[in-house]
Amino acid sequence: MTVVFARFVNVLRQLNGVVAGTVKMDWRRFLAFNALGGTLWVLAWTVAGFHKTARDERSAMIDLDQMPRRPLR
Repeated sequence: MTVVFARFVNVLRQLNGVVAGTVKMDWRRFLAFNALGGTLWVLAWTVAGFHKTARDERSAMIDLDQMPRRPLR
């Protein structure tokens, strides 16, 4: 599971393979957890981007001409 978690931390993502090799982790197990971590990482960024875009589009639909204006001082 540490391999999955390491995907989300920049320094750990870089050292992931080195540490797995040092502790002689089976490559099939490393590959499976690394693929799972990569999939979760891509999913997390995709969902975050989707929600940010949807929020930005909703705020862009507000008609600024209809909003009350405060006089500038």
